[in-house]
This record gives sequence, structure tokens and C-alpha cells, in this order.
Amino acid sequence: LILACPSSLLRFRRQRLVTCLTISYTQEEDLFQLATFKKSHSSRKNSITISRQDVLNQRGQNLRFCFRRFRILGLQFSNVPLCSRSMNYFCDMLISCRALEPKTLRICDCYVADLNGADLQRLMKLCGSHLIVLSFMNLAGVQSSLLHDDLFTTIDHAGLYVLMIQSIDFHFSVPLYDQFLRIGDATLAMLPTTMRKVKLEKCGQITADGVCQFVDRYFGSKPSTSNLHRSTELVFKQCDQLTTASFEYEAQRRRIPIEGQEDGEYIMKWVKRRQYHIRRSTEKRLLSVEIDSYRPMRSGLASPATAEELSRNSMHSIAMFGYRYPGNIDLLNRTDRIIKLNDSTLQEDHSESEKYTKELSLANATNVHVANVAKPLGCIISMDSLMDICPHGFVRIRKRTSS
Repeated sequence: LILACPSSLLRFRRQRLVTCLTISYTQEEDLFQLATFKKSHSSRKNSITISRQDVLNQRGQNLRFCFRRFRILGLQFSNVPLCSRSMNYFCDMLISCRALEPKTLRICDCYVADLNGADLQRLMKLCGSHLIVLSFMNLAGVQSSLLHDDLFTTIDHAGLYVLMIQSIDFHFSVPLYDQFLRIGDATLAMLPTTMRKVKLEKCGQITADGVCQFVDRYFGSKPSTSNLHRSTELVFKQCDQLTTASFEYEAQRRRIPIEGQEDGEYIMKWVKRRQYHIRRSTEKRLLSVEIDSYRPMRSGLASPATAEELSRNSMHSIAMFGYRYPGNIDLLNRTDRIIKLNDSTLQEDHSESEKYTKELSLANATNVHVANVAKPLGCIISMDSLMDICPHGFVRIRKRTSS
């Protein structure tokens, strides 16, 4: 419960407010919205808004007087442009909580191009002691170094049940050969055998050996005291060093019993996606391992997004917050010229509302047919070019017609 009025806070002076805090972003008004649900009034939402520019300029409201009364049991960043300054601002507020005990931490539908691993690790240190569910989903503008093994060393793994890293879209500046997260077998080795669900995507250092070590440890441990815990699900998607063939080979070498698969069975190396069920004859527990190593062929700076992805993640439709194009891309020149729009001409004005009418052209005109030109979504002024919409809200121009 975020209380905008200090007088309301006095009524609860002796009461610690049990709440779930959700931080979101309103694009039209350029505002952060902090909304909470009190445990005893789950249908009632209270919120307050903060200007994003004030947060970035370190003029954000001091909400410590509110946070001191909180007992936060859940924390979620949803549809937010996260950068180092905004993350540090929210961490400073969270430090004021006398009881910061989040059971769930979700970062979903966020644009994180300006967020580095050190600032994210600060958040993990604050929240990692009580986590049950940790989720990173639908992140755009991701740098390869944002999520890594050391990030999870600050978590108390004993109570962790769910770990999810899904729908990761890398920043357009990350080359294709480097588009994987620095997460590997060390993270799997930290996870407790009581995990219910693990879904990892584009983790480039996970191997079949690490997965099989978790399987051996899972069945080598004592069963959970909870009768409800009879299955665990492991899902690995687009992890470069993990394939169905490598897992089957390692499982046969370790004599891991896979249902429906005999020892020494021929390994079909061309199969990209497969699900395995592993069960000991003396136990009721079932371990499901799903491996999907299929990675679609991509060209250019980043993989194109489908219409479904654009509608699913509204952050993908935001082209450079603040409607300003980055001036540090060497391939592009910005020029002011008369641009034809629907058989009419418009002399470009320098007003903020018409920033998008600036034409972007290649610095080296000889490469116009082979180079990829990144351009904000709002710069689309003609269909003379063949275009793909990228997940980070840019348009990739594959070919431009001469004018």
C-alpha cells in the first residue's frame, strides 16, 4: 500500500502493512506507477505515480516514510524501461523497508538496454534471502553480461521452487555470435533438488554434463516431505551447448533410466526438440527434461519479431524512450531535407513532435544494398524499403531504393 497522504500513514503507525509491490510504466505520461495490494484487501489497489525524468535526474520523491511501514512479500517490475539510475532509486527506497521479505521477484516485459549486471545484483542481494519464485520474462534490449552465474550466488537457494528465464531479446548492438547469457552448469549446481520448475533460455554455458549432474543429485537426495511434490520440470531452450544428442549420450554413459528409451539406443542427432521422463523404479518422483535446441536462422543485427510478439510485449513498440534517436551509431548520417509524404512535401521542422521526419542514410553510400540500417519505428515514412520490425522497437532496412 503506497500512501500518498502522510496523514493516512499515521492511522497505521503501529501496524506493519503486508503488501505486494508492482512497479510499472505509463508511456503516454512518462510516469512510473507504484501499485500495491494489501494482503487483507486483495481486490483493492493503491498507487502513486513518479515522473521518470525526476527519477533519472535524481529528483524523485522520497518515499522512505512509506516504505518504512512495509512488509513486502512480493515485488514485480512490469513493462518498465529499467536503467542503472532507476534501479538504484528503487533499491534505495526498498532499503528503507523494515521487513523486505519478498517471496516472489518478477522482472517481465521490461526494456533493459541501459541496465548493467552490477545494479541488478544489488536488487538480488536485497531480495534473495526469502525468494521462492524468481522470474525474468519478455526482456528486450538485453546485453549478454546482464544475467550470469554470479548473479545467483546471492540467493538463498534452499527455499527456491521456480526459476524462469524466458523470451529474451538481445540488444541490436549485440552480434549474433555473442547472443547468449553467461549462465551455465554452476547455476544448475546451486539449485536445490526440491525445485518444481526450471525454464532457461539462451544460456550459452549449460551442458549435458551439468544437466545429468542435477539428475543424479535429484534422485540421490531424500524425497521431499511434501506429498504434493512428486514431479520436477526442467526446460532448456536455445542453449547452444546443449542438444538432445549430447544429453542422450551423457545419460547413456551415466546409465540414467529414461522412460521409453533402452540402453544403447540409436541417438538421432537431427532431432532438435524432445522431452524425456526420468523415474526411479523405487520412487514416485518424476523428473521431466525438455530440450529444444532449434534456433531459427537470423540475419542482420537482431532477430525479427512477429506480430504476436509485438502485441504480447508493449515495450517492443516503444522506439527509444523520449523520442530521441541515439547519436552514437557510426553507420548513420542524419540530414535535414524536404521529404515527400503522400504526394506532398514537408519542409522539416525542428520541433519535438517532428523529430521522426529526419532521414537516416548510410555514411558509405556504396554499401547501401548490403548493410543493415537500424531506424526507430517512428521513422517509417515510405514503403520503398524492405523492412523487418525488431523486438527492440527498431526497423531494419535491408535495401533502400535510390532517390
